[in-house]
Amino acid sequence: GRYEFQGGSIAGAILNQGKISADRGGYVALLGSAVKNEGTISAPEGSAVLAAGNAATLTLDDQGLVSVKIQKPIQGDVYDNG
Repeated sequence: GRYEFQGGSIAGAILNQGKISADRGGYVALLGSAVKNEGTISAPEGSAVLAAGNAATLTLDDQGLVSVKIQKPIQGDVYDNG
């Protein structure tokens, strides 16, 4: 499937300070105007992506996460301190 995300006039920031776990072969996608990971992200045999922008397209197939494309990049930040 293909999923499109677009921020409004006030884009949201993502901050993970906990534990995010996907099932084996699954995926985790954190998308926002700014994305910061201070926790743990686990996706065994799968995929994890952190991306910043005002609009993004997430593409999946039967095997899981295939790609993330940022259509409207911004001066956002992506941090992985986990």
